[in-house]
Amino acid sequence: MDLPTELLRTFVAVNDHGGFTRAAKVVHLTQSAVSMQMRRLEEIVGTNLFTRQGRSVALTSQGETLARHARQILKLQDEALSALVQPEVEGTVRLGIPDDYVGFLPPVFKRFSTTHPKVRVEVICRPTSDLHELMRGEELDLALVTANCGNPVTFGTVVRMEPVIWITSASKAVEKEDPVPLAMFTDQCYLHEAAIQMLEKMGRSCRVAYSSPSMAGLMAAVQSGLAVALVTRPNLPEGARILGPGDGFPVMPPVALEIHRRSGAAAEVLAQCFMEVLKEKD
Repeated sequence: MDLPTELLRTFVAVNDHGGFTRAAKVVHLTQSAVSMQMRRLEEIVGTNLFTRQGRSVALTSQGETLARHARQILKLQDEALSALVQPEVEGTVRLGIPDDYVGFLPPVFKRFSTTHPKVRVEVICRPTSDLHELMRGEELDLALVTANCGNPVTFGTVVRMEPVIWITSASKAVEKEDPVPLAMFTDQCYLHEAAIQMLEKMGRSCRVAYSSPSMAGLMAAVQSGLAVALVTRPNLPEGARILGPGDGFPVMPPVALEIHRRSGAAAEVLAQCFMEVLKEKD
């Protein structure tokens, strides 16, 4: 009995995206084609792989087992293909990334350079909304962005759910001020709007006292004891305090990080390196 890799790739996409509709966009198939592929996969393995939960689907215990093995099979296949195409791939990959995610780059570049040493990676650090515009103008081959920010021209693949935390200076109780001074990105997105609404529902008034397109600008306001900022956990600076419900700040939902890419062998492999590294991180 053989397990066709195209069925396994679709199966993993359904699992990662929670349904056939979003998976169809990722694997570039129609929803009906995805459904047919999953029925075929269930016929091959002789068991049900999915249970429906409203409009989404979840894996059965057998599906969970297959998912673990499917990821290993696809990883080995991708590594084999990368090794084979390595001698032929040269040139430049233009990567866009907000500066608050650059901490992910070292292990990604290390993995990518082992299979594509002749490829030059050009890194452009800009806010998510700017990166979507650069993708629109075909000035980028690949972008790691925050989901639901900006106006994407390409469909993204979710690679990681990142925890979001409120932080402030350890030396000053600026969170007790009324209204609370906030430091936020100038690239406003749904998360910032939701944060302000949640604060107001808790009876906390607030004002945007500092704004910056870069993480360094927000950190300057926080470390100076002038504002409270909302950041992803990897950006927690040394000496900062995390604020929670006991301090009058709501628990925030995590944000999704997405990979957006255009066609191209090197860009595809770099995207795969991102997905592998980010899924391996705790």
